[in-house]
Amino acid sequence: MNRIFHIVLLSLSVAACTVYSGTDCCRNASNLESFSVRLVGLSSAYAVDMLCDRSEPSDAINDPDFRIYDYLEYAQGSRIDYYIVRSSDGVWDVTISGDVMNASFQILREDSAGGPGYAWRVLPFTLEYDEGDGYAAVLATEDDVVFDWVYDSYENLTPSWFLRQTGIYFLSTFVRGEAGDSAQLQYSSGNVHFTGGPDY
Repeated sequence: MNRIFHIVLLSLSVAACTVYSGTDCCRNASNLESFSVRLVGLSSAYAVDMLCDRSEPSDAINDPDFRIYDYLEYAQGSRIDYYIVRSSDGVWDVTISGDVMNASFQILREDSAGGPGYAWRVLPFTLEYDEGDGYAAVLATEDDVVFDWVYDSYENLTPSWFLRQTGIYFLSTFVRGEAGDSAQLQYSSGNVHFTGGPDY
């Protein structure tokens, strides 16, 4: 089984997620979409991927004392820390902290709608992102986001099962405390529809 999300996490660990570059030359919907997708990949998608990776072949993640600590090196020497703890049967508490972002949420495991493995349900959460120079953002969900298996092909590979998400994320940016641009990312079985930009 393959687990593919919408970004390559290795590239995320070395790429800056700048909200604002100091001029309006880079202020466009495309850059805002890329930034939004990065935050999704660094939050819910990364946490689900860690749990999914460690759930096979044994079910060690459901042991009462199970916990994960992991981190990513981020831009300009900063880092993001991930701490996941099993809180009850099929439920995990996730804490994300670091120099630029903070969030906490729960992930529930449930039967897949038809795929070969478990589905993963991320309960609503708010992620705060702060570059420390007056530029910040908030990524939030109002409803659950579900990662489930979809039988499909990807980049001309043989059709197989892929873990893909369905749900809606909302992004708001801030410049020195004042509201900036906003956006919405709507995922459906991994396909994303972006709405937003300077005039949204």
